[in-house]
Amino acid sequence: MERNLEIKKIPRTISGSLNGISKSNNKIERRFGAFQIQKVGNKYVHTLNHAPNENLQHTTLLIKNELCIDLKIGDVVLIEVIDYSQTNSFGTKVILEPIRILSVGDKGVNDFENLEYSKLLMEISLDYISKGWFSGFILETTAKMCLTDQYKDKLLEFYYMLQESRIRNALKKYTAQQKKRLHEAPSLPDLMNYIYSLYQESISKGYVQITG
Repeated sequence: MERNLEIKKIPRTISGSLNGISKSNNKIERRFGAFQIQKVGNKYVHTLNHAPNENLQHTTLLIKNELCIDLKIGDVVLIEVIDYSQTNSFGTKVILEPIRILSVGDKGVNDFENLEYSKLLMEISLDYISKGWFSGFILETTAKMCLTDQYKDKLLEFYYMLQESRIRNALKKYTAQQKKRLHEAPSLPDLMNYIYSLYQESISKGYVQITG
């Protein structure tokens, strides 16, 4: 069952400390992410990060604060975060602080009636495709949003542009990896299947084939 909620945020300055984590790093970044809740602990919320262009879902810790009170195991949440990840000789421990929860639901983000949220989804998607990304929770959710009754008349052209960009980006990745042996790029068959399904989904909605 989906749960709609207002966009909630915590006003912050990037200074001081929280739970022993330093916030004096000038390289700290604010960004967005989709996370599936796995465990709610005393200090951290343990999640799987639905990263774009990745089949693997990476374990990520969210610093537990007042925004996390209503989160439940299984929820998929779209959140704006500040990144306090820690890197050492053993690797990187991904630690993020939620500063704004945009939407939450046990089956994914579907709060499309919230206009601010819908515009933000489009902005994030444009940023993602400009970076060469093509898959993942946010891009797929945005494509789904464009086809709802509320938006399909206004956003159909945006949908076509989004899908074409995703297909082009996926083809670029496939072309870059296709000369590698399968054990070096084991995801190639899955990637080709993804491109095909993405194209079929697009043309079923009136999408015109890429030329040139």
